[in-house]
Amino acid sequence: MARTTKKATDIVKVTQRAAETLKAIHTVNATDPKHVLRIDIEGEGYGLWLGPEQKGDTVICSAETVLLRATPDLAKLFRKTSMVIDFMDHEDGPRLVVYPEDDPPPELSKPKKVHRTTKKSSKR
Repeated sequence: MARTTKKATDIVKVTQRAAETLKAIHTVNATDPKHVLRIDIEGEGYGLWLGPEQKGDTVICSAETVLLRATPDLAKLFRKTSMVIDFMDHEDGPRLVVYPEDDPPPELSKPKKVHRTTKKSSKR
């Protein structure tokens, strides 16, 4: 029996760095070929885990590569607000972050510091 899945290409954007990280997480941790990487609301954030695909899942893709399956409840939330799944360096280590497209976390919206080298004039 075929499972019904929906694609979330318009409701969730996955950055390239997040896509690479999600692929690596699945590759390293999947011990059952039928398991997929799943995302759902967990506490006041989001949780990732490996498990079987479930009826009603929404497929989250990046360049036609399936990365995640979102539960129906999470897909409803994502449909209300255009969301982004990103990867960022954090003081506690690298993290996947999920945020509304129009409200990125402060760490991602800060301009990057650019170190410029100035040439010192050589006066003799």
